[in-house]
Amino acid sequence: MTQLATQSTSIRNRQDEELYGPSRIEDQPPQVARTVGVFGLFVLLASAVMAGWNAIRSTFGGESSQLPFFGQGWISFWTISGLAMLYFHAAFDRAREIRRGYMVLSWLALIAGGLGGLFWVLYGYWGTAAALVITILVGLMALALTACPWVLSAPVQSELAGLNEKDHPQEAPRATVSNSTNGPGFDSAVPVSSWKRIGLFLARWNSLIGTDVAVTRVTFAAAVLIALAITFSAILTTRFQWDMLPLVALATLVAGTTFLVTAAKHEFDVTWRQAGAYVLGLGHTIASAALLALMVRDLVVTSDSGLVTPVGLLAGLLGLLFFLAQVNLSGTDDDLSYYSAVVGLVLLGTLVAGLAVIRSALPPLSLYLSETWRPSPYFIPNGLLLLILATIQIITGLVTVSNNQMVAIFRRELLAYFYTPAAYLVLAALAILAAFQYLVWMSILLAAANNFQFREVFLEPIIRWYFYQILPVFALLAIPPFITMRLFSEEKRTGTLEVLLVAPVSETTVVLGKFLGAWAFFLVAWGIWFVFPLIFRFLMGQPFDYRPLLSFYVGTGFMAISFIAIGVFFSALTENQVIAAVLAYAGIFAMFFPQLLHWIFTSLRGSTGEWIANVIKEIAILEQYNNFLEGRMYLQHLLYHASIAVLFLFLTVRILEARKWK
Repeated sequence: MTQLATQSTSIRNRQDEELYGPSRIEDQPPQVARTVGVFGLFVLLASAVMAGWNAIRSTFGGESSQLPFFGQGWISFWTISGLAMLYFHAAFDRAREIRRGYMVLSWLALIAGGLGGLFWVLYGYWGTAAALVITILVGLMALALTACPWVLSAPVQSELAGLNEKDHPQEAPRATVSNSTNGPGFDSAVPVSSWKRIGLFLARWNSLIGTDVAVTRVTFAAAVLIALAITFSAILTTRFQWDMLPLVALATLVAGTTFLVTAAKHEFDVTWRQAGAYVLGLGHTIASAALLALMVRDLVVTSDSGLVTPVGLLAGLLGLLFFLAQVNLSGTDDDLSYYSAVVGLVLLGTLVAGLAVIRSALPPLSLYLSETWRPSPYFIPNGLLLLILATIQIITGLVTVSNNQMVAIFRRELLAYFYTPAAYLVLAALAILAAFQYLVWMSILLAAANNFQFREVFLEPIIRWYFYQILPVFALLAIPPFITMRLFSEEKRTGTLEVLLVAPVSETTVVLGKFLGAWAFFLVAWGIWFVFPLIFRFLMGQPFDYRPLLSFYVGTGFMAISFIAIGVFFSALTENQVIAAVLAYAGIFAMFFPQLLHWIFTSLRGSTGEWIANVIKEIAILEQYNNFLEGRMYLQHLLYHASIAVLFLFLTVRILEARKWK
């Protein structure tokens, strides 16, 4: 037997050499990524143990217990750190078992978080019965989508193959993904194109349960998890009234989406990728339905200020996140992406904007329509926030389906960031920095609450103590060079810039498309810092004036266009990304020179120094930063950064045009 096994191994090695050659290079396992992943798993388990210990302590000992207590801030910090380490492992370990394991865990996290959050919302507005019925129906849909890859990867049955021939009798043979278990010509697409295909898929799924080991295990495992998610959500909501459930569900949804997109980018089987895209599409549909339901409720019940804030806005933002992740998996040319963009974003955004305008117009119209009916004010803040959300949805949908040259380049550049793990690592690093700064902010507020001498901390805007710190300023300066260093330098190094420039597209279109793509990614990355104050305001029920957040986000967005334009200019000068980043950092820090002069002349005594300091103050970066943070957004500050952006973009276009004369 040993001799036969040796001969079989030598024959297999000889066949491999005939196919690949004797010098075939084998991929080395990512030992560093796996070590970081194992350490992150232990950190995550330790944070779970600390949270469980706190729950046991509060249940049996109460507040008077003498047992040690772990701070919630540290538990959150270690949880985020463990997830970041696991994400590093998922981004760099491309082994089949690893990526599919992360995909399955991501699906289950999305399902558990979605069902938990959905039950909490439905229970609060429609009661236990409606929450149970709707979450069970959604859970069944999620169960089908989770088991879909295994069902479609099983041996092909005659009725499904016959349906493919009947649906496409005139078509040429389609390209399929080859699996060892698939028969020839098996169509691995998710069968949702018609009700008949869905029926045959369900029949096939039923026949494979009990006969196919993989399908049976996945089906029962997912069913058990879905049942546990619904059961625990019902117990935590109805029995214990756990207020942290929506926050935990939101964090689970975001983490599941991030891990799913990252792991699916390494997946070559189109069935797995499409199944992940359909899970995200289901989340987008549910979030959009929740937003519309809450808006209709606010339109019917006008006696209060509305329920769309914050649940409806979070649903809209989650739907947008699910859509972007789904497009990242299926591509912009896929039918699912097209219909999701047209129906789920453009039409939905138009409907949301219309309902927001109608509801906001009811208070002034009621003065002419009735003498007794007086609806509550709605435009500030609900109507304004909904109009902003609707605008973002409409623009995102139009950008997805548009064939304009500049829009196509913008879409290409924006999606290119998410095709590599670097973008997700940047987002994860920013999330860790923002979480740490949030803990510092909470410690400042707690210290001020216990000391009367520091009560000025609670003067509005209190978010000053969150954003006017070294970490947010560092992030604002560090992001633009990192995201712009590859825009033109990488194109030059690989030789694809010439291919792009000889196409029927102008240099101005190319520069503007790349600039807008980098700016859009910056707005996404910078927006992570605004999540924690919103969580503190809406989910934790701690009221503060959050309106300066709008002016601060818009102001820093304008501030970033000058930084990004500088990075684009230096990226067009060199083929080396590192040199482009270093030059961009030097240019951005050069813009701080007026701030240094302002500090110097402010320290000088006399009317001349004060006058010069007041003049330089208008172009001092930190002074503008502070004005945006306090809700003061002056036009001259916005025009200052816009003019710098126009100058450097003009110079970038001239650099590209000069290549024609070389």
